[in-house]
Amino acid sequence: MRVTPWLYLVGSRQFGLSCRFDCHIYALRSTEGILLVDGGSGAGHDRVMANLRAEFGDDLSRGTILLTHKHPDHSCGVAKLARELGWPVVTSKFTAPVLTAGDNVACGLAGAQLRGGYSSDLRLEAWPVDRVFDDGETLELEGFSLRAIRVRGHADDAFAFLFDHAGKRCLI
Repeated sequence: MRVTPWLYLVGSRQFGLSCRFDCHIYALRSTEGILLVDGGSGAGHDRVMANLRAEFGDDLSRGTILLTHKHPDHSCGVAKLARELGWPVVTSKFTAPVLTAGDNVACGLAGAQLRGGYSSDLRLEAWPVDRVFDDGETLELEGFSLRAIRVRGHADDAFAFLFDHAGKRCLI
């Protein structure tokens, strides 16, 4: 779903774009590549990939996956996407150990499954992180210059990203 000429929503439980376990998964497009923000749960992987192909055709050769935090609806789909797309994964110094270990407890998945929030077959697959950042750093990714801002509250490792693009100041 195209939101602006350069911003797309390619996964979402709220809008029925992928599956009921997925967060909003955004794709930001520049002349340098695609920046995919979050990976969803992985349960809707085929639909997320279909949405990426519907928006960008076969032009998925260059991109990066930027993970905002460790929660399962954001992180459990990262390994499948990174494997299929061949894109590097970037996340914070707080989230990186959880992803690289595939820690289902630390990401909150195990507890949520006990409460019936996620299907029992969902897992956070361990995946290597290509770049780690911290609060206040500027990330140059796929033609976007994003300032990482730690935003505690929703999750202890959550980040938002402030950037200017197409003459507008943006926060994602």
